[in-house]
Amino acid sequence: MKNKKYIYIGGGYDPLNLGILIPILEGYKNKEEIIIENLEFKVFQDYIKKNKIKFNNLNFLNIILTDSKKIKLNNLIFLIYDLAKNFFFYLKLLLFFSYKDKKNYKSSFAHAYWDSSIRHMNDNELRPNLILKLSALLRLIYYGIYIKELINKYPIKSVFLAHTVYKYRIALEEFKKRNIRVFSQGNFAYFQQKKKKELEWTFVNTNLLKKIKKIVSDLTIKRFWNLRFSGKLKDTDFLAAAKIKSNARSNLQENVIFLHVFKDSPFAIIDKNRIFFDYYHWIIETIKIIKESDEIWSLRIHPNSKVWGENSAVILKNIERRYFNGSFPKNIKIDNKYHSNLKVFNNMKRCVTFSGTSSIEASCYGIKPILISDNLLSHTNKSYFLKPNNIKEYKEYLIKKSSDPIFIQKKNAVKVSRFLLYLFYNVLSFKNSFSKNIRGINFFNNTPIKEKYKIFSHLMKKLEDNSLKKKFSLLGYYLKKKNLRTLDLKFINLLKTK
Repeated sequence: MKNKKYIYIGGGYDPLNLGILIPILEGYKNKEEIIIENLEFKVFQDYIKKNKIKFNNLNFLNIILTDSKKIKLNNLIFLIYDLAKNFFFYLKLLLFFSYKDKKNYKSSFAHAYWDSSIRHMNDNELRPNLILKLSALLRLIYYGIYIKELINKYPIKSVFLAHTVYKYRIALEEFKKRNIRVFSQGNFAYFQQKKKKELEWTFVNTNLLKKIKKIVSDLTIKRFWNLRFSGKLKDTDFLAAAKIKSNARSNLQENVIFLHVFKDSPFAIIDKNRIFFDYYHWIIETIKIIKESDEIWSLRIHPNSKVWGENSAVILKNIERRYFNGSFPKNIKIDNKYHSNLKVFNNMKRCVTFSGTSSIEASCYGIKPILISDNLLSHTNKSYFLKPNNIKEYKEYLIKKSSDPIFIQKKNAVKVSRFLLYLFYNVLSFKNSFSKNIRGINFFNNTPIKEKYKIFSHLMKKLEDNSLKKKFSLLGYYLKKKNLRTLDLKFINLLKTK
């Protein structure tokens, strides 16, 4: 086994993302054997055997399957030992976890523990109960033991993780600590993680950014912007927000807070300098501040929150009941699909978001957004946004008049932001190329399992096309050649090395 090398595939791959990875993995793999951690993979393996699907460089019939949830006596002993060794740390997390404790903002384990706890809350819960927290804690510890055991057993060369949040943050940190090459994925993009720096799929290094700028003309950006401005851009989240018909009974507001899906993890990257821990903490404290504002504010519910399995309106009702005596301040309005994003941005003067794409969109419209945690915009230029260093500074940003010049974006920043938005939708992700060749492959948290496998079956049949398979295997080939990320197929030549 010592002479062999392995590629580990984990982090909660669902059948769709695993199917998308296949051609990429085919281009990446040399002689390594494959280890997959995925309980749903048995169905995938049976499908391949039944349909006799062949992949040139992959042997999916002699794959090593691991089950991180399988109870082993040795691992239970290690779990008990770990609990005893770190008893007071774990007890503090369970009973005294606090948003105010700045140590939590710097701890990867605390982030993994917290988003694993809130992930399984129902819409009526605003804080995880003790059972959810204890369950999350034990799963994290056990998963960490499983990952260490795996690394000690197999000489793993490369790792492809579907997620780097929840318990999978533990895997990410352990692999990075062992100097193993780790690729994360997000929105149809793969990118290599750095050992000492947090990255997500929209972050681009300077050299690649320069290459992209050379081949993307101003006219191309203008055409893209006109397409987006007309509401015809083909993207799931964009279309969900752009096609909303305005409700005549609800007025557009100039101050807009763009909500995220509450139970989605905000920790794709851990920004240790942010002033709020999660989405619940942020919005509760924000409402407490803006009740003192002389202006009207809109809380805009994420247009796709329901397809991701959440009723944000119910969560807001519970926040209202618990923290505001059953009634939000009169200057706060809830926008639950009352207006399209196009109308909202056209009318808006101030934009507040935790770390959403709405910050880039606002910048495109000439508004300097208020951000809590880092994203593509903040990664590009520190002058393109307002990021409070403390609660006092945040309050100043919110209490100011929306007409204050501080919220006006500079013309050059507007131009760059439109370029960044073009990158987001057309360059950094291969979603467009994949969707063009394989239609009808999207599913969400609430998609029934039978429908998922129906989509997966459709995907596998499409991947039998060798020309299509070859195109996407190139992405894996370039990752093997030490590229740090994938791009859309239209821009794949930028990944070539001399």
